[in-house]
Amino acid sequence: PDTATASAYNIYYCKFCGDHCLTTEASLASSPRRRTDNAHVIDTAKHVTKMKLSLAAKPVAVKRENGEVEVQYRYACGAVPVGYSTS
Repeated sequence: PDTATASAYNIYYCKFCGDHCLTTEASLASSPRRRTDNAHVIDTAKHVTKMKLSLAAKPVAVKRENGEVEVQYRYACGAVPVGYSTS
């Protein structure tokens, strides 16, 4: 692979098992965060993103402090949840 192209991507590994779980153009260190739970946000429409994660069989409903219910589609590396999407 081209070194310049390869360096444009950030590769992230699971801290629990050490497996490769995410490759993206976005940097988590400089990514925006959600006000609701301080989670990192990666806009997959703007950044090339490849996840090596499994999607949970059922979405999870989370009740927020303001009373609203948010539906989360959770991603896991093995049995460890590492992220979610809301759509």
